[in-house]
Amino acid sequence: MKILGDLLKVEMEEKDEWNEMLKRVFFSDVPVVIDGHVTETLIILTNLTRSNADKADLDDEAAAKELLKSDQWHADIIETAPWVTTHYLKDPNSRATGCARWFPENYGEDGEKYLGWSHNANKVSRSHFLATEFFWNNRVTSLFEAFSKEDGSPLIDELSVLGVSAEKVQQLRELCRGGMSNSLPDFVSPESKVLLFPDGKGEYVAVTPLVAAGVQRWVHNLVTNPDIRSRPVFYARPLLVSSFLGTCSGKLYCFHYLPRLGKRDHKLEDSLHRWRTKRHLLSVGCIFQKKNLAFLLHCSLGKVVVESEKQREDRLKQEAVCIGAIIEELFSRLSMLRAHYLAGESQIGQTLEGTIELQLIQGSLRDIDEAVEYFLSQLNDVLEQTGYSVQLAYHPRLLPIFEKGIKETIIKIAEPIEPADIKGQFLHFKRLVAYDANARSNPYILALPALTAWAGLVHAFLCNLGYESGQTDFRFAVILRKYGLNKGHPLPEQEVKHGKVLNGPIIDRRSCDLEFDLMIQLPRSSKEVDLGEDNLFGCMPSRFAGGTLTHPIEGTYGQCDLYQCCAVYRSLEELSGSLCQLPSYARIISSVCESPGKHELISLLSEGKVLPIGSGFRFLGNPTVRKGIEGYSHAFAYSDMSVIRLTSVHSINPLDRSFWSMNYSDSGIAISVEQHTHGR
Repeated sequence: MKILGDLLKVEMEEKDEWNEMLKRVFFSDVPVVIDGHVTETLIILTNLTRSNADKADLDDEAAAKELLKSDQWHADIIETAPWVTTHYLKDPNSRATGCARWFPENYGEDGEKYLGWSHNANKVSRSHFLATEFFWNNRVTSLFEAFSKEDGSPLIDELSVLGVSAEKVQQLRELCRGGMSNSLPDFVSPESKVLLFPDGKGEYVAVTPLVAAGVQRWVHNLVTNPDIRSRPVFYARPLLVSSFLGTCSGKLYCFHYLPRLGKRDHKLEDSLHRWRTKRHLLSVGCIFQKKNLAFLLHCSLGKVVVESEKQREDRLKQEAVCIGAIIEELFSRLSMLRAHYLAGESQIGQTLEGTIELQLIQGSLRDIDEAVEYFLSQLNDVLEQTGYSVQLAYHPRLLPIFEKGIKETIIKIAEPIEPADIKGQFLHFKRLVAYDANARSNPYILALPALTAWAGLVHAFLCNLGYESGQTDFRFAVILRKYGLNKGHPLPEQEVKHGKVLNGPIIDRRSCDLEFDLMIQLPRSSKEVDLGEDNLFGCMPSRFAGGTLTHPIEGTYGQCDLYQCCAVYRSLEELSGSLCQLPSYARIISSVCESPGKHELISLLSEGKVLPIGSGFRFLGNPTVRKGIEGYSHAFAYSDMSVIRLTSVHSINPLDRSFWSMNYSDSGIAISVEQHTHGR
């Protein structure tokens, strides 16, 4: 946390730079500590309410007192009080109305910021007075909270000293009273987004997604973290949405984790040919990736730093995770061959007869220590062959790290696979294509469409197929083949206002095109359904994640047609065995961590090889009847996220933690995997 007392002592050549520094501190996601500087804080908050045309230094006491005694300024502050919020309703449609406040039980004690402001554009600057949070007396608080209390507050007393009359203080207290209690609108604006989710009991619940002000501010400020990938999303009219978007001029940073998929299909014969020519099956290319090579060089230097026992444990844990990821990629070709071997490929045994590689692929290693030494020697021989990596070969600091990583990896590869005896009907739709699908899986992430979009697609398909509506006992898996983020933005809707044609205030969204396979485990049903291919494709919806769902076109000019293929399997084992026929660049979406906390999320994303994704909604209160929604219970909710990994379909047990299901509970809706998902 920044300490205001230290910042006030900072001297800069330009006063404007000093003012900007204070603005960034007060608008940061981390509250500034103001202990011992209450008066200075109130002066700064008052001067922050000035518009760009009425600038003054933030520490100008005379200018602040002039505002505090102004009746017009006081009237503007009163107008902002009812719209202090914790969750924004105006994203993605700034015409939506309402104010939602929902605080955690430990608000103020957890050191987090939650408040924001959202109503109209011309009062955004005035909102900073009440809604800006800071750290004071060992907790996070704000002037809005101070005015909401029945008893007095030293903050209010200090305002009186600066010139605010008792009458004006009382007016603000009346408006803010009870403001720190949880409250939600009793109506749903016609412009608000509404989604329908089945509750598993034959009914649907209407959900309006909101944007958590604190989370949005936190994700935006992660742009300064070098281990986190962020990209801006631009809002055409930010002041209409929220005060925070106004302060960042509509340039909002989000997580930017696009899936990286290959284009070349490495077939089984390619790996066997590599063995014949190179006499090893290690995927050594991963060693020479810039990030991995820099990490290994850093480990080899072994620079001595002063660190606590806890810091040392964290560093060693982080190193072990990174080494594990490198070794896992190094042995990816052997994992693929084991998957092919389990699928019944006989030519592997003929080509690799009598080798340790074949023992590993068959899962019958006779001596693990001998295998570790064998693969360690292969790795060091490769490192000796180039000038970039020769200093890493047989390095005394790296040898024990490599040895441990190789041992853990080959044990994992050779681990016996229990056959999955899960009966049922599984559908495998191959090569579905989506155009202009929403790439913002929630307000904080720019990547894949949300898991709720895929769950909604499967649910709509099952309803068209003849299953009961409101059913949630289905499971699905997604295999990505191609992905491309579209450049630019869709054109905004136009509207006629005051005789002029204007662009509507709908917020632009980013879209993507993708090709994927969809695997569905059909729920149990008392009635028969038609599983003919024509009927299956006829029941598949034509819309997905706000875009168009179709099939690729194959053939030549004059002799082309849509590619449609859906296989039906009678067990999960049959489905798993068929995955070896897919191209090697295909990746299945697998769960890593569901609903992680902030620190855990940063740790996972810093390690790499994972992506964040929208995975559901958490309710603010229980669903209830509200005006504007007829026939359904309604809940306001904020977006939840999970962390996923894109796993090769040719890896061992690729369907482990890859079948997703929709789970409805009193606390919200989550798209998650079962605790134990069986593979081959």
